[in-house]
Amino acid sequence: MKTLILLNGTSCSGKSTTVQSIGQIEKWLFHLSYDKIKWGFSDYIDCKEKYKPTLDLIMLAIAKVVFNTGSLIICDACLYKKNREDLSAIAKKHWYSVLEFNIESEYPVLEKRFIDRLENAKSNPQYLVANNSIERFKDLYELYHKEKNNLAPTLRSDILSTEKITSQIIDAIYWYTS
Repeated sequence: MKTLILLNGTSCSGKSTTVQSIGQIEKWLFHLSYDKIKWGFSDYIDCKEKYKPTLDLIMLAIAKVVFNTGSLIICDACLYKKNREDLSAIAKKHWYSVLEFNIESEYPVLEKRFIDRLENAKSNPQYLVANNSIERFKDLYELYHKEKNNLAPTLRSDILSTEKITSQIIDAIYWYTS
């Protein structure tokens, strides 16, 4: 099942929750996580833009290695079209199928989730949040809608449960790869 799953969506749309849910079902899953990699830089919070080109290169380098394992790979950091295209090109060179999904919610739902995330970070110092600005949150929301793949199926996390979203993605994997 050599498949790359690209989950597109803005902050708080449910991408990470979906990855965790799929990981409970699919045990041979590699989570290619921009979020996990970015925290490797000690001053990431202060220098986000400085690290974007380096993070993109690291993501692609890791992807190349993992594609050689034949693992099911899921990436939930697909905000930019170029990043999706680069990952897809590498996947196809390794004979991977590429499935892409948009995970979305209405803006007021996302904004409430974002505010809840900030409150959680205040009460839990181990919980790292790269963005603590509602203005930046709105910018990222607009960027997502500018860069998103309108041809990819859209799963609404304000309407569907995590279980239903997970089930639809798993069904797509098995339908597409059988």
